[in-house]
Amino acid sequence: MKKRMMMVGIAGLCFLGACGDTETKSTEDKNPDEQVDKEVKKVPVKEIAQHTMKAEDITRFQQEIPEKQLLNIMARFIVTTINYDQQLGNTVALVNDTMTQENVDRAKRTLHDQVIPIQKENQETMQNAYYLLSIANFKDVPGVTGLKTANDAYTKVTEQYVAAIQGLTVANAASTYAQLGRLHKTYLEASQAITPQAFEIASQAKMDEPRFQDALATMYQTLLEQAGEISVQE
Repeated sequence: MKKRMMMVGIAGLCFLGACGDTETKSTEDKNPDEQVDKEVKKVPVKEIAQHTMKAEDITRFQQEIPEKQLLNIMARFIVTTINYDQQLGNTVALVNDTMTQENVDRAKRTLHDQVIPIQKENQETMQNAYYLLSIANFKDVPGVTGLKTANDAYTKVTEQYVAAIQGLTVANAASTYAQLGRLHKTYLEASQAITPQAFEIASQAKMDEPRFQDALATMYQTLLEQAGEISVQE
């Protein structure tokens, strides 16, 4: 399985119907909420998603409009997925149905060097996201539980990937290769299930759904570019 196959997992996060250029207007023509929305698109979202929560950050979050709060939270989910797409993809690409001990060692070393370190980072990112969900203006809408459930399912699949490669040997290379192939389908389904839950939240919280979807697509594309990935639009 090649790295490109893993990258397809986040295709569900890019809304192909909303990834086009939006109409540009002068600042004077925008209402305050629209100006805030534009500012969200300009924020370096990778930094947002990875910062440690501090009192002033929490206060600032609570003062944001609901759309911006949800974008802030989704940035964390997206960064986590991109991290796994990249690093798991690098490792899975080294696994084949027949392997030498040297190749097995290389795959495990790549797992240890690239995937294990980001697990802790992603865990912290998700803890921050879950905390923000608990204090968001829309915390009581049903979609919040759905978003957590979808992300938990995704996280479980990444853990299964890690466990499979940790148990890789020369003798079980064929069965491990087949297992990773099965997990690939589950990974795609799990990663693509996250974003629809954000749409549910936007709908249930009576947000401006088209504007939110446009801002989320723009943010997603920015994150891909920051990570050096290939756009799913290409």
